[in-house]
Amino acid sequence: MTSAPRFLVTRSPTKAQALVGELLTLLPDAKVDCAPLQQAVYLAPQEIEPADFAAAWVTFSSANGVAGLACWAESRGTTLVRLLAPAKVASVGSATADALARHGVAVDFQPSVSDAAHLARELPLAETKTVVSILGATARPHLVRDLRARGAQVATAVVYDMADYPADSPLVAEEQPAGTVALSLEEARRHLTDYTAIAATAPSLLKKLVAGLPPHTLPPVVAIGATTAATARELGLRVGVSASPGPGDLARALYEQLRSPSAEGPLPGQPPSNARPDAS
Repeated sequence: MTSAPRFLVTRSPTKAQALVGELLTLLPDAKVDCAPLQQAVYLAPQEIEPADFAAAWVTFSSANGVAGLACWAESRGTTLVRLLAPAKVASVGSATADALARHGVAVDFQPSVSDAAHLARELPLAETKTVVSILGATARPHLVRDLRARGAQVATAVVYDMADYPADSPLVAEEQPAGTVALSLEEARRHLTDYTAIAATAPSLLKKLVAGLPPHTLPPVVAIGATTAATARELGLRVGVSASPGPGDLARALYEQLRSPSAEGPLPGQPPSNARPDAS
């Protein structure tokens, strides 16, 4: 009798809810474990003032950036919607746009593909070349670099960092769904070889999860995008990639992994060499 497939997702149970629902629709007998590994914590941005947001594009690449800037606005005696009232707002991805909407902030621009590369390439700079980019401490430099290459004057506001889960004072408090468990790093690593596949949602999380473990003993990885997939290959892991970061596409990529041969080789969903990078 074949055992039920078991997957590990590098997200909290709350953030993984949609993915788990999609996956259980495809594989009703599957077991899905969640290992957040890290949580965002607030960082007070340096060298930025409320006046810097006037007549500027303000770019957000994550919901954590929205929460971090909202904390800073509160510390300055205002709200996020008031702070951004004189600005134009650009967002990567629907989750980030939804986070802004919860603060009453309308999004003026979203790129055609939800990643930093397309945001940098497509952001309209005709009206203003002034940009304030809201970032995390570990953000890749591509967005700022590419905007500056287009002639933009870019200031950065680093409003959060990532701490080991569970963080003492997380930036965003999550209510864990009933009946779910968030595994610690040690718990996830202890049983890593038991999983059918790992759903990897960020390069840094994948590196932390498999650090020092023999790659040939580990399950294949289904990556959320091309950047995480490239990291998995560098680590010597078998890898496939989701067609998009959306929970439906990621669930389908995990489902397709079950139909791949057990021998070494590319998984279904292997990206072409020109695949888009992950959102950052």
